[in-house]
Amino acid sequence: MRALVLADRPAPGGPAGAALLRPVAGVPLLLRQMRALAGAGVRRLAVAADGPEAPAIAELAAGEAAALGLTLDRAPGEDGAPVLVVDGPVLFDLDLARLAAAHAAHAAALTVVAQPTLRPRESDLLAERDGRLAAVFPKDRPDPQDQRNLSPAGLWLAGPGALPGRGGEPWRDLCRDVVPALLAAGRPVAVHRTTEYLARVDAAAARAAAERDLAAGRPEALRLAHRRPALLVDVDGVLNHDPGPQGTLAPDDIVMVDGAGAALARARAAGFVIAAITNRAQVARGDVSFEALDRILGRLEALLAADGGYLDHIYVCPHHPGPFPHGGVPELVRACECRKPGTLLFRRAFAELPIDPGRACMVGDSTRDIMAAHAVGIPGYGVMTGHGCRDTGRARDGLDGTPDRMFADIGAAVDVVLAQA
Repeated sequence: MRALVLADRPAPGGPAGAALLRPVAGVPLLLRQMRALAGAGVRRLAVAADGPEAPAIAELAAGEAAALGLTLDRAPGEDGAPVLVVDGPVLFDLDLARLAAAHAAHAAALTVVAQPTLRPRESDLLAERDGRLAAVFPKDRPDPQDQRNLSPAGLWLAGPGALPGRGGEPWRDLCRDVVPALLAAGRPVAVHRTTEYLARVDAAAARAAAERDLAAGRPEALRLAHRRPALLVDVDGVLNHDPGPQGTLAPDDIVMVDGAGAALARARAAGFVIAAITNRAQVARGDVSFEALDRILGRLEALLAADGGYLDHIYVCPHHPGPFPHGGVPELVRACECRKPGTLLFRRAFAELPIDPGRACMVGDSTRDIMAAHAVGIPGYGVMTGHGCRDTGRARDGLDGTPDRMFADIGAAVDVVLAQA
């Protein structure tokens, strides 16, 4: 695999090239990037730099390339090999083989590495369907409120012909200058979600945070090979108040449970993977489209982020066995394994996220949440918000829906889970 480091794009507080020259924990960021690339198997590297920093960047890169056995190219080349684009001042610890496999599985022209952010309303956001990019919402979009919290993380894998030439005025922004053209041409763009360590370090506060992360060993701790404890949560009734028997039908129906985002932030700081697993019969009924559901969940994620928290992933079941008086959406009105108390989404989370099932738990407000947790062998904790697990006398297929423990709300549940971890 080849790599291209973009040191010539604008960045907050000055050019990206200047940020790449600044030390992070005593080592210039460019050198940290080059060492991470070499450690992941990259052997050929191009660094795109202009402006007054270009000579210093070239000298620094040449010395480090010789030490690492990297070949420096003037351009990434078009030999059929994918090119990893490092978009400016990004500190990362990433499994590039897994990224390459995802890129190949989607036969993608371009694959964007993506993560949630604590500032979704100020960030470029992505709409994703089954691993493919459906749309890009730039950070200066007219309506910043209700898009899903999934943002480009600064790394891209480009196949042959995906990147335009950089002669003359170069492209400065992949989201704005490259992705729309690929989508318009019908070329597939994939989205690679990851829980690995990625951090932009353009500003002094971000560099200080990255230095704390390095001192604490956080990049290594977030490697996918390290299975971590997990907090799985229901949505309506746990993170936000249950809006009634029809469920959440619009973003304005979202009223947060006090402290829900802060509770997720505490779990994340303790090293937990955090995912939501939610039944959305409204989609099967035809009351909510998938696009409308994105806006509902986008509102939820924005409000969580405003409270300091975010979810690594939201797993959604859009099915319902029916029947409905008005018919519903035919392809979604069926029995399935993903609707809780079915366990398919739990099993997907265990397979797709770096979760240690022996250190996972579920927090829900209904019997179906608890039964699903018990079916996969993890504790199921109830909360008094939402349905309050008031139907705990019910069982299904021999599974007991009685919570292992009841709590007032998600915050109280997380505090006890962390105390026991």
